[in-house]
Amino acid sequence: MTNDPNPRGATDYEAACTVANFETNGIVPSYTMSGTSGGSIASTVDNPVTNGANETAKSLQITQQNETTWWSRATITFDKPVKINNNTRYLHVMVKSPNGLSLVTEEPVEHWNSLTIPLRNEWCDAVLDLMGTANIPTNTLLLSAGFCGNTTTNIPDCVWSVDEIAFSGDPTPRSRIKPTAFDSIICNSVIPSTVDGQFVTVNPVKYDKS
Repeated sequence: MTNDPNPRGATDYEAACTVANFETNGIVPSYTMSGTSGGSIASTVDNPVTNGANETAKSLQITQQNETTWWSRATITFDKPVKINNNTRYLHVMVKSPNGLSLVTEEPVEHWNSLTIPLRNEWCDAVLDLMGTANIPTNTLLLSAGFCGNTTTNIPDCVWSVDEIAFSGDPTPRSRIKPTAFDSIICNSVIPSTVDGQFVTVNPVKYDKS
């Protein structure tokens, strides 16, 4: 018998970690839309505001169209679970929103929280204490988190963004996230042709030093 809820051999994040940054350095989470509208769109785009708290190259943009209610959300699925403890109790997410943020964590019970966004349409770090207001017990495993771009009302054609989703033991909001060397890698994805069972390189990966 053990108090560890993980299956033997399973891996998870137990220390401070970044679970989604939408760049080209290997962390590419899946995201789906849920709610009442099939018209909402979630896509990875160039960062629309790179001169503020978030200077990275890419972010996840969500467009909520006219028929979308406020609780339609983009759900981010992590590449492996995050175990909530003193090292990971604070969920950080860079947000660019016109009207706040609602956040739901699932493990598998839903925990809804509304976070105040101090800046409108500029990047700022929203922080949620998962072992406090969210009341998620120690050693709980989180597999995903859902994000809504506004809190109580429908904003027609609302466009908002999230980025740099991370867990840590530090409640201090992040003030500046700089681009990494990986942000400048240009990947040309192609389906390679084959000759006698050997792959032929068509478009190599290029590195932009600028």
